[in-house]
Amino acid sequence: MSILYSLLFTLSLAIPPAHPYYVSVTEIEHNQTAGSLEISVRLFTSDLEQALKNANPKTRIDLLTKGDQTPMEKILDAYIQRHMSFQADEKSMVLQFIGYESKDDCIYAYYDTPIGAKTQHLTIVNNLLFEYKKEQISIIHFTNGKKKKSIRLTNPEDTWRLSF
Repeated sequence: MSILYSLLFTLSLAIPPAHPYYVSVTEIEHNQTAGSLEISVRLFTSDLEQALKNANPKTRIDLLTKGDQTPMEKILDAYIQRHMSFQADEKSMVLQFIGYESKDDCIYAYYDTPIGAKTQHLTIVNNLLFEYKKEQISIIHFTNGKKKKSIRLTNPEDTWRLSF
């Protein structure tokens, strides 16, 4: 019997566990010269694909296959737009999807949006993957020139209002 337990223990070490944390990282850079916010969103591929499958049960979700990415871009963009929004001085901003890429075990999605030079406040709502895992955390980094600010939003907290 102890041989069986030893074998099971050894096999359990060979199977990699799911990652123990659930986090997305959003980086926002205020490009003052262009008058825009440049946004990148980083999510674990496995979590994102599962959330997309849950939201689109009749669609085959595969963010990593090379070739025509247009269908996946549309699904990914729709999901992110549903779960992340920006307001400049209480006015909704339109996020322009640039594209996405895979690096290591993450998907990076890129956005851009114009922002007025006289903007005083920015409100960010970010609840990416909150419906997928209750343990989900969103980390947001904001850079405006040499000033940097960051926040950690823990599910269900999803809103950050900052001043320029």
